Amino acid sequence: MRKKEENKINKNILFTIAYYNALDYQPTTFYVWKYLVDVINDDEKVGLNKIILALTDLQKKQKIIEGNGFWQLNTFGNNLAGKREQKILKKKVKLQIQKNKISTAKLQRARGWMKIVGWLPYLKGTISTGTLAMKRGGINSDWDVLVVTKKDRIWLGRLILTIWLQLLRKRRYGNKIKDRFCLNQFVTDGSLQFQERNEFAGNEILFSRCLGNKNSIHNNLLKNNIEWIEKNKPNFVLRNLNSGDGISNWQNKLKFFLENLLEMFGSADLLNKISKRIMIRKIINNPKTYASQADIRYGDFFLIFLPYPQRDSIRKKTLNLLTKVV
Repeated sequence: MRKKEENKINKNILFTIAYYNALDYQPTTFYVWKYLVDVINDDEKVGLNKIILALTDLQKKQKIIEGNGFWQLNTFGNNLAGKREQKILKKKVKLQIQKNKISTAKLQRARGWMKIVGWLPYLKGTISTGTLAMKRGGINSDWDVLVVTKKDRIWLGRLILTIWLQLLRKRRYGNKIKDRFCLNQFVTDGSLQFQERNEFAGNEILFSRCLGNKNSIHNNLLKNNIEWIEKNKPNFVLRNLNSGDGISNWQNKLKFFLENLLEMFGSADLLNKISKRIMIRKIINNPKTYASQADIRYGDFFLIFLPYPQRDSIRKKTLNLLTKVV
């Protein structure tokens, strides 16, 4: 490789590993290649063979260390510290594998529960995001979901889903966290293109997983955002989209009946307006809304409730890790 190309690839690899390390995740060689972050912004794909060569070179230069096929930055930069980091890395890899198994089981349970809500009116899809989708969830973690509702019915759809999950004792609130749904993001089926476009949002979308209702909704989420994601992660290629509805025939019929019933005489429109008024009042009166880093946004197309968003802290941690290596 030419020196300029080599430097560019090395810079992208170091940032990619640092970013996932900041997420307490050690990527494999394949993951480094597939989810390579393009910090140069030239949108050029990089072959797996070049990634392997660059990883080997960076390892020789003691910039990164490898354990059982997983990569981590060497934040000490000398042989002795490298051996110490090797032991730490092996422990992290072991924990990561355990979390992968835990998250796989949790995803199966979450999908099972989502089948019970598939008949709810105005619910178009539920998509796993966050640590669970990336399979980094622990024993006591919750289930982050992106909920997709029917256009113009986001407030009523949220109210119905919240009440039903509360009755099932599966909604996260207060200290009730473990294996409960965290309803922190809602969008309508007509607004599946993310406004926020960065490595954090891209990562959330790429690792997202359909939990219930229509798989086509998850497919549309990927399709509507893939253009800008590929500029950030040029090696990623959208393949093997799920097919089928993921919802039974009787649930579809019940959903259709309930939605028609609610739409009669304008009842759904009135209930949506009432739900909106009540929920906005609750948002305004919630102290978490005014947390220094809070990301609270609401409207007729999206609802975002993140009192303590991670994107800024993850990027800060990433850049801090890089200063110890580069």
